[in-house]
Amino acid sequence: MKLLNKQIPKPEFKDDELISINLKFESNNIRVLLIPVVSAAKMASEGVHGGKSIDDVDEDVMKMRTLQLDAIIVRIMKGRKKE
Repeated sequence: MKLLNKQIPKPEFKDDELISINLKFESNNIRVLLIPVVSAAKMASEGVHGGKSIDDVDEDVMKMRTLQLDAIIVRIMKGRKKE
């Protein structure tokens, strides 16, 4: 059973190809997290986060990513910690 349903069953993705998610996909070995991502250009053009410029939005995104990365690193280090 496949995770993605494609129009053309080839391993390459084309720009104009429609792809959908197979909601019936189940696997004990694979874990999939689907997080919607809004591009910085779209955030700036739509006035999300107070109508900031693209550079300001990029800076905010980098801060959020840094915090998430730090949290992941701490979680890994705690898991490897020997008592």
